[in-house]
Amino acid sequence: MSNFKFKLLFNVIIYLFFNVNFLNSSSNIQEYFGMPVGALYYGAGKMSGEIYAGDSNTIYINRYHYNPKQKGCFALMVGPATENDIYKNYAIGNYGILLSKKNYSEINISNISTVKRNKRGWKNVIETNFYNNENINNSPDKLLFKKNPNAEYRYHPSLLNNNSDNNDNNNNTNNNDNNNNDINLTIPITTKKPTYWVIDDPRAARKKAKEKAYKLRGLENYSTKKSKAFSTKTTHSFNYIYELPITKDSYTIKKFYLPPNTNIIDYKWIGLYDKCVQKTIPLLTLKDIEPPKSEKIAPLSGWEHNITSYRVQILNCNTILIPGFTFDANSAYSKNTYMYVGIGSFLEKILTQYRTQVNSQSPNVPLRFYNHEDIYVTLPSGLKTFDVDFLSIYNDDEKKSYGNIILPSILVPPCLKPEDETRLTGKAKQI
Repeated sequence: MSNFKFKLLFNVIIYLFFNVNFLNSSSNIQEYFGMPVGALYYGAGKMSGEIYAGDSNTIYINRYHYNPKQKGCFALMVGPATENDIYKNYAIGNYGILLSKKNYSEINISNISTVKRNKRGWKNVIETNFYNNENINNSPDKLLFKKNPNAEYRYHPSLLNNNSDNNDNNNNTNNNDNNNNDINLTIPITTKKPTYWVIDDPRAARKKAKEKAYKLRGLENYSTKKSKAFSTKTTHSFNYIYELPITKDSYTIKKFYLPPNTNIIDYKWIGLYDKCVQKTIPLLTLKDIEPPKSEKIAPLSGWEHNITSYRVQILNCNTILIPGFTFDANSAYSKNTYMYVGIGSFLEKILTQYRTQVNSQSPNVPLRFYNHEDIYVTLPSGLKTFDVDFLSIYNDDEKKSYGNIILPSILVPPCLKPEDETRLTGKAKQI
């Protein structure tokens, strides 16, 4: 009998264990990252992940994995660059623009990327002179040697067109002749050995000998080395804020930002840029993509206690803005009036309702008196705006709704918190 009870107790524990695990797994709602773009994989850089467009300026990569052999080479980019992007710090020529790991409002974008100039060889380069050669005289200045009639030596040469110097020199020589009529200077002409000799290039003789040897072997053309003409090639580098973060053994969620005043719909592809080999690598198309955005819907419909508002705006998947909200809590049946979101058909068939946070307050704090105030409604954890059907101002004591609005199922930006963006989503596979 004791063995039977022990087996029964063991079976009950196993049953409860598996059922609790099943309930917990079924209650987990799948994470929302925005509009799917596609799965990205690049074997050479050992990079993979699931790309999502969070909004027009944000990219999410779920199950992100990047563990390259050489660090600091790869960055995420979209392209090609638009006219407004060219010559910007974040642009790679006209190929595309780089995506940052940090929001541009938090960083200084000056001196983000650097450009180097390297030499590369050009073949058959022809130099052209765009100047007018008719008015340019490239010949050297002509020299004039002066000699006195009674002298056997030459004065220092002077320029032919320097008339002022010639006149001064003539005047000085005449004065010296008048003052020194009794002195006869005889300076012998001396010759000087030249300081250099012009010799033939010894390589010319060797070259002729090689050409002759080639002709004797029956080879008509003699291959000679040609001097290379060089020009400059632009090579691009980037700041550390663009380098892909490295993950070794686990998938994570990563968030990347486009530069300010840009929109993802203006680009045709998303891919990688390898600065080590100066190469752009388009991987996924962005054609016909519609990134999520905040949407304005109708205002609140109120029928008691002066409930009114302007058009309600769904900011992201768990935050709703109600501008100009008015509610006279003093005239209500009791103070236990709360903001609810619910699932089902409002009034006819409400399946369930959940209290929400208003302006980051606890859901258990009742609504106070509001007079044309902007309030932010945050949904409970695990619920998204497209999971619920309506929002209602509901009094628990009277069991009555004072106003409501129907929430349409629309594509809005994700609502990940900073702690959610760094969490692990699974074990990585070594690529």
